[in-house]
Amino acid sequence: MPSLRVICLVAAAALLHGCAAAPARAQELGSSCTSSVQVLFNRYTTTHIESGSTIWFSGVLEGVSSDKGALGSKPIRIDVRQSRITFGRWQHVITLPDSTITIDPSTSDPQRWWVDNSAWSLTYAPSQIPEAFFDGMPYEAPEPFIPALSGPVTWTATFTASRPGVIVRWAWSAAVYSHFGVLGRLLVKPLTAPIAAFPLPPAMYQNDDPAGTPEAFKQFVIAGAMGSGAPQYTGARSEHASVIACPSGRPPPAGPIRSVPPAVPHYFGSMQLVAPSLPAPTFAWPVSQLISLSDGSVWQAVVRCYATDLCALVSYANGDEMAIYSEGAAYCEPYVLRFNRRNGGRIIYSFSRDVDYDDHPTAHRSNCARTRPTHIGIDGGRLILGISKNADGSLRFHFAKP
Repeated sequence: MPSLRVICLVAAAALLHGCAAAPARAQELGSSCTSSVQVLFNRYTTTHIESGSTIWFSGVLEGVSSDKGALGSKPIRIDVRQSRITFGRWQHVITLPDSTITIDPSTSDPQRWWVDNSAWSLTYAPSQIPEAFFDGMPYEAPEPFIPALSGPVTWTATFTASRPGVIVRWAWSAAVYSHFGVLGRLLVKPLTAPIAAFPLPPAMYQNDDPAGTPEAFKQFVIAGAMGSGAPQYTGARSEHASVIACPSGRPPPAGPIRSVPPAVPHYFGSMQLVAPSLPAPTFAWPVSQLISLSDGSVWQAVVRCYATDLCALVSYANGDEMAIYSEGAAYCEPYVLRFNRRNGGRIIYSFSRDVDYDDHPTAHRSNCARTRPTHIGIDGGRLILGISKNADGSLRFHFAKP
């Protein structure tokens, strides 16, 4: 007759209640190239995830080694493919982006790029590998999510390497956000350690936030999945799994794979700002206002604009475009706007200005100061651009005639 402990474990697997939650489980598949790590969300929190909330899944490298000992002095390419997340009792499968990781002993600064709106490209020195981001995907919950009823959540991925005998140790986590952006605009922190040199505002990364933190949206983290809210911006880490990557024969890239060259930094006061380097201005959120004037110019704006988003766009009849971006925004911090006028690939001018902001908090605003409505005359005052702050911390843009 089986013991009460065995009966309890069987019942837990079937019903997910009545016994203590099972720990995370890492599946070791040796040289099959495919590895998975399984967790129960209700081991970390029982907070329900509301419909429309975003679950941010992020994976980290815990170590890269070789079955021959030292990794050597030459770069190693690791490709992560067929990444997916499945739920034991929730009929949804999440497909994650591919990622290409280069382990390069000659590099000094981490590189993290979102390439062609489809994949991650990362370059690390071997010493930077513990707690190094390698893959991530936001997923908006299409229906209320109850952790205790979801069953085990499993991340599975296939690993290959440019030479045989490479052992990859990895783990993952999941956190919930009330508001979130799109891939490529999240300012994902590549390492858990503070980072001083990086091709984006350095102050964003000189902290102890865990690798995989979406720095542009971390003020919106809430309890759920594997986290209890700030400062668990990625959620708690799962157990790690180890896998021997299958040799692929694909050589390491000559340099970091990226869609565009690094943006040229500009400085405004003590803040480093980065001029957008997108091939063409694109909105991350639906356009809420469109005005066409008699001279052929078209004026567009959005009512919800987060850090690094395109907030307003003026298109002129001669082909010029003036794009207005939000930069440098953070919880309890002022917003900075960047105005960028261009014609094709030629930059005509680019400058920054602050959104109006109270330097000192007021009694009814807790410990935070307040963003005041700002009004800017555009093109000699033909239209007035109004900027105000929404309740969720985003900016609202609206054009009006004077």
